[in-house]
Amino acid sequence: MRSVVRILYSFCILPLMFLFFHLMALPNPKIRKALKQRYRILSRLKKRHSLQNRKTVLIHCASMGEFEHIKPLIKRLSRTYKPNIVVTFFSPSGYEHVKNYPGLSLILYAPFDFTFLWKKFYRLLKPDLMIISKHDVWPNQVWTAQALSIPVYLVNASLARNSSRIRLPARCFLRPVYASLSAIYAISRQDEQRFHRYFSHSSARFVGDTKFDQVLIRKEEAAQKPLLPGRWAAKGTVLLFGSIWLEDTRPLLAGIKKTLQQEKEVKLILVPHQPTVKYVQELSKEFGVFGVGLYSAAETLEGKRILIVDQVGILADLYKYAQIAFVGGSFKQGIHNVMEPAAYGIPVLYGPHHRNSFEAIELLKARGSLVVANSSEIGQVLHLLITDAQQRAAIGKRASAFAAANCGATEKLLREWAAILK
Repeated sequence: MRSVVRILYSFCILPLMFLFFHLMALPNPKIRKALKQRYRILSRLKKRHSLQNRKTVLIHCASMGEFEHIKPLIKRLSRTYKPNIVVTFFSPSGYEHVKNYPGLSLILYAPFDFTFLWKKFYRLLKPDLMIISKHDVWPNQVWTAQALSIPVYLVNASLARNSSRIRLPARCFLRPVYASLSAIYAISRQDEQRFHRYFSHSSARFVGDTKFDQVLIRKEEAAQKPLLPGRWAAKGTVLLFGSIWLEDTRPLLAGIKKTLQQEKEVKLILVPHQPTVKYVQELSKEFGVFGVGLYSAAETLEGKRILIVDQVGILADLYKYAQIAFVGGSFKQGIHNVMEPAAYGIPVLYGPHHRNSFEAIELLKARGSLVVANSSEIGQVLHLLITDAQQRAAIGKRASAFAAANCGATEKLLREWAAILK
């Protein structure tokens, strides 16, 4: 079966994909630039100026999202074993935005998935092990590594019930590829079971998701960052609405305003997912009666109850000031990160569109979060949590326990690879 799949892929599918990407590059300068970089991979490796004479770990990510999830692993690898860490990307969204990340020796595009290119790549790099983040498994990438006795591990692996990978003919095609991996480390027991069921891979097992460990790292770092005037957040109850869109605020607006009118000591932090001038102005107008300040002018917050964060990149750190959090995207296309507020041990609220997030579903089952569907429900829930400190603490404690129980994947993986990395 493997030989049939390999012939079909290498001599039919792969050449067509290669031709397709080159045709796509003709009118698209971004793709064209990425293709040019791929043709320079081997020449960059031959120089090897940035690689020292020590163990080498090769990490492959499809894009920026997969890299974000692997950050805790990179940090712990660097701190514990100090190997050369080389990261390859499939898409420009990763390659173009991770130029100066600490701990990395080299950042490259992944080679075209031809066997002869991977042979040259591996022989020049000489990796001691290869890690693939989440799902971007390329057949010849794996088969060539196996032929050269390079162990390949799929981490943060998931396999949803409705995944296209479990349908025919994709399942028949992927079975020999997954069987060639040294191990598959699944993010949950359910994903582990599905890998066994559909791919009969005996080495698939539940380890967890390293992205949860990133939440705790950010929490530790945030403790050292004074982001707001101390007196402003010290008194009263702080509500934080994070990564919100217009679709999140409009259905809840009346309930939030009613809460602010009834509870005079409540303060509100609004963090738009995209703080455009138009959205910031609309929020300022809606909440103007309560006194509005912008994060860019936080020194003027005295006497104001509403803070609108008009910059990106600091939401995870701001949760430390909140007693209750709402996570946005849950009235739009899908919820954003619920683990960041959960790690702080506070109740997490969100809307009906949260099925895209495994963590949001499981956090709800653990009773560390509450779902609100409209303005009336957000008002009722906020009133309960603000006035009943015991109830608020109980839900927050369950949220914190959930976050803690899902952390630790990074340490488990390092123990798995200790013999290789020493």
